[in-house]
Amino acid sequence: MTVVLAAALAAASALGGAASASASTAVLPDSGAGTRLRAAVSFADGVETLDVSFTVPAGDGRVGLVLPTPSAAESSVGDGGLFDRLEASAAPRRLVEDDWWGRRSESATTGAATSAGAVPLSEPDERTVRGTNRSKLNAWLADNDLRLSDAQRDTLGEYAERGWSFALVAFDAPAAPAALQPVRLTFETKAPVFPLGLWAGSAAAVRARFYVLGPGRTELREDTRAGRPIDAAQSVVWAGPLAGTPAARDGAYLTVTDVVIDTPADQITDDVRFDAAVADDESIPSVTVYRPIALLDIPLGWLLLVWGGVGLALGIGWISYRTRRR
Repeated sequence: MTVVLAAALAAASALGGAASASASTAVLPDSGAGTRLRAAVSFADGVETLDVSFTVPAGDGRVGLVLPTPSAAESSVGDGGLFDRLEASAAPRRLVEDDWWGRRSESATTGAATSAGAVPLSEPDERTVRGTNRSKLNAWLADNDLRLSDAQRDTLGEYAERGWSFALVAFDAPAAPAALQPVRLTFETKAPVFPLGLWAGSAAAVRARFYVLGPGRTELREDTRAGRPIDAAQSVVWAGPLAGTPAARDGAYLTVTDVVIDTPADQITDDVRFDAAVADDESIPSVTVYRPIALLDIPLGWLLLVWGGVGLALGIGWISYRTRRR
């Protein structure tokens, strides 16, 4: 089974970093606000490939990304065009209708960021360490003049106890807030998984959008209790085949799910995995675009209605006139 996931956290998301990135402060993810995260995952033959991008705050120091994975990951620069293809494919389909009455077309947007102005990762500092190897983690933090908050250390400690590893990526902070060029992580795992537990300490609500590509519709479940849905408000906003869309080469079927977690500390008790849905029911939104039918910028429907009314009045008047003449 091949699965692709992309998660987008809105501007009010609980993911993120400090308001500005400066020496010894910016280690992401964190529990700040103003960050948008997107991730794309493919899973086949026990190997998951995870592409991650998020909004990086402005600053003049180094920024560090710490992501837990079930096994040691190989890291590299990801596919810069993947997220744009997914965003375009999840857009509502356009339905064109002739407009005789001057109706206004609907408007719609996926509300997700593009890759424009991405922070480059041509030569990122990429390392992977086992969660139990605290000395290597501390050495990486010291080398990049970074530090973990107490909450971050507690969260990462829980992953370390489960035998997970940490993918570490460091880079220079941008001069202005911008999306990070995707980081690609490849690692072995029993099932496609996303480390949602990383946001359990967030003080603000978590708003995420998951894009899942595979052979059919998928559902979000808790990782260690796969039969149990995650404790969050969920809304499937797009589900259907990808034939004829920009992401057709990336998979056969796309499921897009919006997730809102109001109180992460109470609701996030596990990571998230992606299971096949019981049925491949399509849920494809559409937006109606009206094609004007007009004469001299006047909708033809109204002109015909007026002309018809005038003709009817003249006809009634003529009949009345003839009747009075008899």
